Amino acid sequence: MSYLSAVAQYGSIAAAAEVEHVSQAAISMGLQDLERRLGLQLLTRRPGHGVSLTEAGSMILGDARRVIQASNELMSSAKAPNAELRGTLRLGCFTTLSPIFLPPLLSTFAGDHPALELGVLEGSQDELLRALHDGTCELAITYGAGIGDGVATKQLRRMAPYVLLASHHPLADRESIDLGELAGTPCFSGGREM
Repeated sequence: MSYLSAVAQYGSIAAAAEVEHVSQAAISMGLQDLERRLGLQLLTRRPGHGVSLTEAGSMILGDARRVIQASNELMSSAKAPNAELRGTLRLGCFTTLSPIFLPPLLSTFAGDHPALELGVLEGSQDELLRALHDGTCELAITYGAGIGDGVATKQLRRMAPYVLLASHHPLADRESIDLGELAGTPCFSGGREM
């Protein structure tokens, strides 16, 4: 599975072999064995053009990465059974929530879990959901709307929606507005027009 993940990340068997510190033949044989065991073709091999994931390969890649991560965590905890949490935790955070949640989290995280490395990915809702599904991150801090099925959620805080308006906008001097008053007004969220 680590060979599949490396090939998917680096786009070729040669690059994956270099990263995994094995021969290209070992990568090829390992992938063929994985395909045989799963009964699926995971890669399309094109001589001179590298490899690409098949639809089946793309579907299992996230699961494979989660298995690799769980295996790494098991090895870390087995080496120090009575020690604190070890390994890497990859956290995604919606870009506009980062200034609210990340500073206090990062300031206390290292002290609370010194043996656990925290990696942070900032992005849009779509990017974070993709990262959760493909195993790029294990947790994400984002808004609750539009998450869909297949993701367990826990509400951290209820936040009122807000709108930023140019100072010359007709509604800018009002203390509060009804969201219906903005119907038909172009707006941007996370760098995208909505």
